[in-house]
Amino acid sequence: MIAYHYRVFMEVAGHLSFSKAAETLFISQPAISKHIKKLEEEIGLALFERKGNTISLTPPGAKLLEYMHQAKSLEQQIESDVQIIKD
Repeated sequence: MIAYHYRVFMEVAGHLSFSKAAETLFISQPAISKHIKKLEEEIGLALFERKGNTISLTPPGAKLLEYMHQAKSLEQQIESDVQIIKD
């Protein structure tokens, strides 16, 4: 249910690394960069601060990560409830 570019964001934010997120998601690092760039353009805010080879979350990025953890939890609850209803 959560859009893929938000899942990519969560992986990058969790690892604070584009390359580690790429390994985890089994896609290329340039693809990760494109997803993040698209998300930042859609939102209109920088989500990561880039300093050389290191990245960190900006304040809006940290807030989005909080919301994404809540969304992930809700998604899991929905899946669980649907499974209970099916059984």
